[in-house]
Amino acid sequence: MAQNIYDDPSFFEVYIKAPRQVQGLDAAPEWPNLRAMIPDLHASKLLDLGCGFGWTCRWARENGAQAAHGIDLSQNMLSKAKEFPKDPAITYLQADLDQVKLPALSFDVAFSSLALHYLKNLPELVAQVYQSLTPGGTFVFSAEHPIWTAPRNPGWILDAEGVNVWPLDRYLSEGPRITNWMAEGVIKQHRTVATYITILLQAGFVLSAIDEWGPTPEQLEEFPDWAKARDRPPFLLMKAIKPIGRSLLWASVCRFLGLSASSYFSGILKVGERALKWKAARLSDRVYMYWVSHVSTSKAFPPRTLYTQHLLLKSSNSASYSKSNLHLSSLCAPTPSRAPTTHPLPPHRTNYTDKMCITYLLASKLKKNKEAKAEEDRSARPVQKQPPGQPQMQTSEVPAVAPNSGYQGGGEV
Repeated sequence: MAQNIYDDPSFFEVYIKAPRQVQGLDAAPEWPNLRAMIPDLHASKLLDLGCGFGWTCRWARENGAQAAHGIDLSQNMLSKAKEFPKDPAITYLQADLDQVKLPALSFDVAFSSLALHYLKNLPELVAQVYQSLTPGGTFVFSAEHPIWTAPRNPGWILDAEGVNVWPLDRYLSEGPRITNWMAEGVIKQHRTVATYITILLQAGFVLSAIDEWGPTPEQLEEFPDWAKARDRPPFLLMKAIKPIGRSLLWASVCRFLGLSASSYFSGILKVGERALKWKAARLSDRVYMYWVSHVSTSKAFPPRTLYTQHLLLKSSNSASYSKSNLHLSSLCAPTPSRAPTTHPLPPHRTNYTDKMCITYLLASKLKKNKEAKAEEDRSARPVQKQPPGQPQMQTSEVPAVAPNSGYQGGGEV
């Protein structure tokens, strides 16, 4: 279990007087940089790890978030958060971040401010955050910079020239550090920048941004005391994205189109039908049906040549046929009069539907067109004609003797 220093009365009495606890996010110098990493929160669900007084949860709701869920170990913190005006879309949970279990695919954005450097089991928490995010979800956090947490005795010292310097030692020796910060015996976990990145990558995240925060010249003009942060960055800010896999990408597409992702192959056919309507001016019937004939294979939809059936219907004398009333579902349905015809598939057909790659199809179509053009050119070559004045000779009239054999024809030999 993580150390719960915030429920110590003497510590908390000093802590609540800090500027960022009195004035909120605007008093946090690194907040503008963190805010720039957070994506648009409209209609999203935010998870705040180490939520403290709930400043970020309330800010998220003010900026369009559908809901916000804050987790903190300290009962004192959560009690202060609940003193603010109640919002039914904001919920709080008291839990240890070293042991918390998060619901899967429940949040769009996960956020944490200056809490992760207290955790011993950070890889497990990051793995929990990963599985709790929806595909494409964002994880933004800040932690004390490893340069700050590494030294045995963190504090500025004067060098031989009388200049304030920050003593850096044991940087690669990761583990707990006991410091005196507003109270004695505060335990923090030191990790290198490389370790933070590795934990994210091993969980499956894609690193999107990293910032070793330091004050800007404009901030220094307003707050000259922040000048030392240019020599020793106090905060490490990172942004990571949960990538969208092939199956998850398809689920997102189905959700966007209002389809049911549970019927995977049925959905592909519906997407195909919509694509025909949307791209009717740019995609011909032949290319479109050729594409669908490759992707519509599953237990529910046995392999068949939709393109062949399409041509059979189109070449029939049925007056009811037209492009407008051609439905893929009717083409896929077996008919008593015609058995489904299988189509030769590429060797990598097993994962072809997942990739939804039309490159092979277009290449195959271009190859067939090229072969057809070559055959047409061969058939269009001029036939060698007989000399003028002689009748054209049929194949059956060609003499069985070579022309220069001396035989002139007529009579018996």
